[in-house]
Amino acid sequence: STDFVFDGNNSKPYKPSQSRNPINVYGQSKAEGEIAVEDILKPTKQYLILRTSWLMGSSGSNFALKMLDLHKKQKAISVVNDQYGSPTTTNSLSKAIWKLIDIYKKENVNLPLILHWSDLGIATWFDISVAVGEIGYKLGLLNKPVKVLPISTKDYPTDARRPKYSCLDSSMSQKLIGMRGIFWKENLLNLFKDIN
Repeated sequence: STDFVFDGNNSKPYKPSQSRNPINVYGQSKAEGEIAVEDILKPTKQYLILRTSWLMGSSGSNFALKMLDLHKKQKAISVVNDQYGSPTTTNSLSKAIWKLIDIYKKENVNLPLILHWSDLGIATWFDISVAVGEIGYKLGLLNKPVKVLPISTKDYPTDARRPKYSCLDSSMSQKLIGMRGIFWKENLLNLFKDIN
């Protein structure tokens, strides 16, 4: 599931136990999906909802690859700098999922029914765009990074409202699987090494 099940009014990372309060249709559909899973499977406890946030990978359509492309094509990029989240790579998330599956299968432990997983640290979309330029240049994917200009959410209107703050507290997952998260910039570097 996703950080978008929350409204973004927190000032510290959301814990798995916090109440859902989505502010857009995407978040509402995810919240309804979670509730349906709970309603159907709660008697047997044969489910685990894992929320993640700001997902990026080395293929497909995602923010990191879009920014890399814009660094190649534009002279400057304007990017929102007042929405905060926990960037997460698909590689990091998949490792966490496999570890959770192994724990469930082998140790027959009582897992919490809702967990969070995201990479360490907090960033804005602007922070990620700047990092993409720096990393892309370092790895030779870019001739040079372009200037990234910070703008506010009100200067970049979209149809859907986005949470201002949607960072996830993954400490319970880290402890459970014995895997400390990696800082998002390091995982972003690893992501771009996969496409180099």
